Amino acid sequence: MKRLFYTILSIFFSLFVTAQEDITTLKKEYYSTNSSIDKSTILFKISDYYLTSHKNTDSAFAYINKLEKNASIITDSLQTAEVLYRKAKAHYLSSNYEKTKSISKKALSVFEKFNAKDRAALVYVLLGHTHQVLFQNQEAIGYFLKAEQSALEKDKIQIYVGLGAVNTQANNLDKSIDYYNKAFNLSSKLNDRKYLYNIHNGFASIYLKEDEIEKVFESLNKALEEAKKSKDFLAQVVCHHNIGYNHLLIKNFTEAQTSFELAITLFNNISNKYMMGAVYMHYSEALMNSNNLEQADNNLAKAEQIFKDIKNTGRLPKILNIRAQIEQKKGNLQESITLLNSAIKLSKANEITGITQKNYFELSKAYEASGNKTEALEAFKRYNAISDSINLKKQRQEIAKMQTKFDLAEYEQDLKVSNQKRALLEQEKKTSNYRNILLAVVAIGLLLFIYWQRNINKEKQKRLETEKELMILKEKELHSEVQFKNTEITSFALHISERNKLLQSLNGKIKNIKKEASSSVKLSLAELQMYIKDHIEVNKEKVLLNSKAKETQDSFVLKLKENNTLTPKEIQVATYLRLNLPSKQIATQMSIAEQSVNNYRRSIRKKFNLEKDDNLTDFLNKLS
Repeated sequence: MKRLFYTILSIFFSLFVTAQEDITTLKKEYYSTNSSIDKSTILFKISDYYLTSHKNTDSAFAYINKLEKNASIITDSLQTAEVLYRKAKAHYLSSNYEKTKSISKKALSVFEKFNAKDRAALVYVLLGHTHQVLFQNQEAIGYFLKAEQSALEKDKIQIYVGLGAVNTQANNLDKSIDYYNKAFNLSSKLNDRKYLYNIHNGFASIYLKEDEIEKVFESLNKALEEAKKSKDFLAQVVCHHNIGYNHLLIKNFTEAQTSFELAITLFNNISNKYMMGAVYMHYSEALMNSNNLEQADNNLAKAEQIFKDIKNTGRLPKILNIRAQIEQKKGNLQESITLLNSAIKLSKANEITGITQKNYFELSKAYEASGNKTEALEAFKRYNAISDSINLKKQRQEIAKMQTKFDLAEYEQDLKVSNQKRALLEQEKKTSNYRNILLAVVAIGLLLFIYWQRNINKEKQKRLETEKELMILKEKELHSEVQFKNTEITSFALHISERNKLLQSLNGKIKNIKKEASSSVKLSLAELQMYIKDHIEVNKEKVLLNSKAKETQDSFVLKLKENNTLTPKEIQVATYLRLNLPSKQIATQMSIAEQSVNNYRRSIRKKFNLEKDDNLTDFLNKLS
């Protein structure tokens, strides 16, 4: 009975430890904003505070109801699912497990509709804990394993904690230790201390079942340390109570009192009446065993009043048992007998076998102390009968536990195989979908490539047609230029011919003058004749060179014109250079200074980006 009581307490406080937020600031923000979306965000934070850090279900329900109204205004189904999830958590903390299950399933259907798998996993976790508290171990394991499939890595810690607690409950302690170790290792990997309290508390439950009391205290002290770090006052009270209760079991009454007193100092920070009543009740038992009877009476009265207020009659037989022991120590044997008979009647009505057995044992002692041997023997017989019944029941329970352990292991294995098959089918479905998508993408890509290729071909065709038209225009232009150049050459030749005729006429007249002139005049006239002759030769040479230059230009100038920066003079110089004329002759041909020709040459080299070692004439010859 003691172990069962401890286990239930451990289970009851195994959910959702989170950091405390400044609740006052959140409430101010809520009342100062007019945005429905902002209000919802703040309400979620406030609700989570009361569901996790403070564990005040009345306040949690108040703000969840506000959230529910706000969600109906926004008509956001996912938000509605989040509200339902928190409402289910609040009912869980209020021990209304039927409401927890029904509301969780509503939230679950919405999350699954929107494929919010990680959120659905949290609902599965809540359902797992709910069935665990109800000792429905097979259902609890099923929900925890479903949650494990789609939960985020950080949420798997609480899944392993839940699986550890279920297996402890089913006496499958090796598996329980394995799951708690998984939870601890994942907490270390993620540097997440949120569930370390639950993990250490879980290990304490295992060690208690194995009667390893030193390890129980070691784990409980670790759990207490984590509860202090997270400022979870209710968790601290639970740890102090459990430490005190275990000291009580091994009759360390002074240490037990110290632990219970530390728990009582934290009562102003919690609202859980059941936990307060449990602390006062076991504290009074420790005080009674230390013969501090007056304080024991006072604390027992507080415990009794709390359990009556919350209508928990299951704890009253234990309270009457402690009070009867106090009366025995005071010497009030008849009062003790009366209290024990009342306790037996109440424990039978509540079907609490363990406390009934204790009450008969204490009743036997009271009758013996009062000298009533007959009643003492009768009470002791009933105590033994219950002991035999309990032992038989324990044997049956052990067999049932072994069967349950086997059934759970088999069920868990079947469930894992089923989940693996489902995962494979989903993977095959995904692979098929990916393959179809890939084929569609390839088909679309092929169509786009064909379309793109056709556009490129059209562009090429247009470009070819444009180039063809340009070639025709260039040929026409070249033909026009050739005709113009031929006309120009003819005109130039006629002009030179006329000049030569004039010079020849002058030369004839000079000959006539020389016949009558003096020797000195004859010499001058001879020089003039030489000058005229030279000019006639130069003009003939010009006609020839100009003709060659014009012929060269027909095929060569087009190449030069590709460099748009060349001037007409530079093109003319380049043309003469291609005829291998030196700068001096080019200057004579163009009637410009030789330095100007050199300047044009430098400019041409620069515009064609020629190096110093490059021969300009060779370069120009390669252009055609």
